[in-house]
Amino acid sequence: MTGVQTCALPIFIVPEKKENIYLDDTKGSVNKVSVTDGQVVKKGADLFTYKNDQITDQIDLANQQLTISNNQKKKLLGKQQIVKAGVDSSSISASPIVSTEAQISSYQDQIDVVQTQISNSKRQLENLKVKEFTYIIAPIDGKVVLNDPKDKTKPYIVIESTTYYVKGSISEKDQPKIK
Repeated sequence: MTGVQTCALPIFIVPEKKENIYLDDTKGSVNKVSVTDGQVVKKGADLFTYKNDQITDQIDLANQQLTISNNQKKKLLGKQQIVKAGVDSSSISASPIVSTEAQISSYQDQIDVVQTQISNSKRQLENLKVKEFTYIIAPIDGKVVLNDPKDKTKPYIVIESTTYYVKGSISEKDQPKIK
Protein backbone atom coordinates (compact mmCIF):
# COMPACT_ATOMS: atom_id res chain seq x y z
CA MET A 1 0.00 0.00 0.00
CA THR A 2 1.29 3.44 -0.87
CA GLY A 3 1.28 6.52 1.31
CA VAL A 4 -1.84 7.92 -0.41
CA GLN A 5 -4.81 8.20 1.86
CA THR A 6 -8.30 8.16 0.41
CA CYS A 7 -11.20 10.08 1.67
CA ALA A 8 -14.78 8.86 1.33
CA LEU A 9 -16.20 12.37 1.26
CA PRO A 10 -18.39 13.63 -1.62
CA ILE A 11 -16.48 15.80 -4.08
CA PHE A 12 -18.09 17.45 -7.09
CA ILE A 13 -16.78 19.27 -10.11
CA VAL A 14 -19.23 22.10 -10.84
CA PRO A 15 -19.37 25.04 -13.25
CA GLU A 16 -18.03 28.31 -11.92
CA LYS A 17 -21.22 30.13 -13.00
CA LYS A 18 -24.70 28.92 -13.82
CA GLU A 19 -27.71 30.89 -15.10
CA ASN A 20 -31.25 29.53 -15.21
CA ILE A 21 -33.65 31.00 -17.74
CA TYR A 22 -37.34 30.26 -17.18
CA LEU A 23 -40.13 30.77 -19.69
CA ASP A 24 -42.32 33.83 -19.16
CA ASP A 25 -45.79 33.36 -20.67
CA THR A 26 -46.51 37.09 -20.32
CA LYS A 27 -44.01 37.74 -23.13
CA GLY A 28 -45.77 35.38 -25.55
CA SER A 29 -44.86 31.98 -26.88
CA VAL A 30 -41.46 30.73 -28.00
CA ASN A 31 -41.20 31.59 -31.68
CA LYS A 32 -37.63 30.65 -32.54
CA VAL A 33 -34.87 28.85 -30.65
CA SER A 34 -31.45 30.01 -31.84
CA VAL A 35 -29.30 27.51 -29.91
CA THR A 36 -28.96 23.75 -29.61
CA ASP A 37 -28.41 21.57 -26.58
CA GLY A 38 -24.70 21.49 -25.73
CA GLN A 39 -23.83 24.55 -27.82
CA VAL A 40 -21.25 26.93 -26.35
CA VAL A 41 -22.37 30.57 -26.52
CA LYS A 42 -20.85 33.94 -25.74
CA LYS A 43 -22.49 36.50 -23.47
CA GLY A 44 -25.06 38.46 -25.51
CA ALA A 45 -25.76 35.67 -28.02
CA ASP A 46 -29.39 35.13 -29.05
CA LEU A 47 -30.93 32.18 -27.21
CA PHE A 48 -34.57 32.31 -28.26
CA THR A 49 -37.33 34.67 -29.28
CA TYR A 50 -40.84 35.17 -27.92
CA LYS A 51 -43.66 36.22 -30.21
CA ASN A 52 -46.66 37.94 -28.66
CA ASP A 53 -49.72 36.96 -30.73
CA GLN A 54 -51.88 39.63 -29.08
CA ILE A 55 -49.50 42.31 -30.33
CA THR A 56 -49.49 40.65 -33.78
CA ASP A 57 -53.31 40.95 -33.84
CA GLN A 58 -53.03 44.63 -32.88
CA ILE A 59 -50.51 45.13 -35.70
CA ASP A 60 -52.94 43.56 -38.17
CA LEU A 61 -55.71 45.90 -37.00
CA ALA A 62 -53.42 48.94 -37.22
CA ASN A 63 -52.41 47.90 -40.76
CA GLN A 64 -56.07 47.61 -41.74
CA GLN A 65 -56.78 51.07 -40.30
CA LEU A 66 -53.78 52.46 -42.18
CA THR A 67 -55.04 50.97 -45.45
CA ILE A 68 -58.52 52.42 -44.87
CA SER A 69 -57.06 55.86 -44.08
CA ASN A 70 -54.80 55.80 -47.16
CA ASN A 71 -57.76 54.88 -49.38
CA GLN A 72 -59.85 57.63 -47.81
CA LYS A 73 -57.06 60.14 -48.45
CA LYS A 74 -56.80 59.06 -52.11
CA LYS A 75 -60.55 59.55 -52.60
CA LEU A 76 -60.46 62.99 -51.00
CA LEU A 77 -57.46 64.01 -53.12
CA GLY A 78 -59.31 62.81 -56.22
CA LYS A 79 -62.42 64.81 -55.34
CA GLN A 80 -60.29 67.86 -54.59
CA GLN A 81 -58.54 67.54 -57.97
CA ILE A 82 -61.89 67.30 -59.76
CA VAL A 83 -63.09 70.48 -58.08
CA LYS A 84 -59.79 72.25 -58.85
CA ALA A 85 -59.95 71.13 -62.47
CA GLY A 86 -63.47 72.53 -62.71
CA VAL A 87 -62.27 75.92 -61.37
CA ASP A 88 -59.30 76.08 -63.71
CA SER A 89 -61.30 75.27 -66.85
CA SER A 90 -64.36 77.39 -66.14
CA SER A 91 -64.81 80.96 -67.07
CA ILE A 92 -67.74 81.57 -64.80
CA SER A 93 -68.46 84.46 -62.48
CA ALA A 94 -66.72 85.05 -59.14
CA SER A 95 -69.58 83.80 -56.94
CA PRO A 96 -69.34 80.11 -57.93
CA ILE A 97 -65.51 80.29 -57.71
CA VAL A 98 -65.72 81.39 -54.06
CA SER A 99 -68.05 78.44 -53.37
CA THR A 100 -65.66 76.11 -55.20
CA GLU A 101 -62.66 77.44 -53.26
CA ALA A 102 -64.60 76.74 -50.06
CA GLN A 103 -65.10 73.14 -51.27
CA ILE A 104 -61.39 72.83 -52.04
CA SER A 105 -60.54 74.19 -48.59
CA SER A 106 -63.04 71.78 -47.00
CA TYR A 107 -61.45 68.84 -48.82
CA GLN A 108 -58.01 70.00 -47.71
CA ASP A 109 -59.18 70.12 -44.08
CA GLN A 110 -60.52 66.55 -44.41
CA ILE A 111 -57.27 65.44 -46.06
CA ASP A 112 -55.28 66.97 -43.19
CA VAL A 113 -57.40 65.09 -40.63
CA VAL A 114 -56.90 61.80 -42.50
CA GLN A 115 -53.15 62.50 -42.81
CA THR A 116 -53.00 62.92 -39.02
CA GLN A 117 -54.74 59.55 -38.65
CA ILE A 118 -52.21 58.01 -41.04
CA SER A 119 -49.27 59.47 -39.10
CA ASN A 120 -50.72 58.24 -35.79
CA SER A 121 -51.31 54.76 -37.24
CA LYS A 122 -47.71 54.60 -38.50
CA ARG A 123 -46.35 55.58 -35.07
CA GLN A 124 -48.61 53.03 -33.41
CA LEU A 125 -47.38 50.36 -35.85
CA GLU A 126 -43.74 51.19 -35.10
CA ASN A 127 -44.37 50.94 -31.35
CA LEU A 128 -46.24 47.66 -31.70
CA LYS A 129 -43.59 46.09 -33.92
CA VAL A 130 -40.99 46.76 -31.23
CA LYS A 131 -43.17 44.87 -28.72
CA GLU A 132 -44.13 41.96 -31.00
CA PHE A 133 -40.89 40.03 -30.47
CA THR A 134 -38.81 39.72 -27.30
CA TYR A 135 -35.26 38.49 -27.74
CA ILE A 136 -33.63 36.56 -24.90
CA ILE A 137 -29.86 36.72 -24.86
CA ALA A 138 -27.18 34.81 -22.97
CA PRO A 139 -26.29 36.53 -19.68
CA ILE A 140 -22.93 34.71 -19.47
CA ASP A 141 -20.50 32.74 -21.63
CA GLY A 142 -21.11 29.03 -21.37
CA LYS A 143 -22.63 25.77 -22.51
CA VAL A 144 -26.37 25.61 -23.21
CA VAL A 145 -28.56 22.95 -21.64
CA LEU A 146 -32.08 22.87 -23.12
CA ASN A 147 -34.93 21.43 -21.06
CA ASP A 148 -38.50 20.48 -21.90
CA PRO A 149 -40.54 23.69 -22.30
CA LYS A 150 -43.65 21.92 -20.98
CA ASP A 151 -42.10 21.40 -17.55
CA LYS A 152 -42.58 24.82 -15.94
CA THR A 153 -40.84 23.72 -12.73
CA LYS A 154 -37.47 23.52 -14.50
CA PRO A 155 -35.63 26.30 -16.29
CA TYR A 156 -36.12 26.25 -20.06
CA ILE A 157 -32.43 26.95 -20.65
CA VAL A 158 -29.48 26.56 -18.29
CA ILE A 159 -26.17 28.15 -19.22
CA GLU A 160 -23.18 26.70 -17.41
CA SER A 161 -19.78 28.33 -17.65
CA THR A 162 -17.04 26.21 -19.20
CA THR A 163 -14.72 26.85 -16.27
CA TYR A 164 -15.12 24.51 -13.31
CA TYR A 165 -14.09 24.20 -9.70
CA VAL A 166 -13.99 21.36 -7.21
CA LYS A 167 -16.65 21.49 -4.54
CA GLY A 168 -16.73 19.28 -1.53
CA SER A 169 -16.94 19.24 2.19
CA ILE A 170 -14.55 17.77 4.70
CA SER A 171 -14.43 17.49 8.42
CA GLU A 172 -11.70 19.08 10.52
CA LYS A 173 -10.41 15.60 11.16
CA ASP A 174 -9.86 14.96 7.42
CA GLN A 175 -8.44 18.42 6.61
CA PRO A 176 -4.78 17.40 7.14
CA LYS A 177 -5.24 14.67 4.49
CA ILE A 178 -5.93 17.28 1.78
CA LYS A 179 -2.94 18.73 -0.06
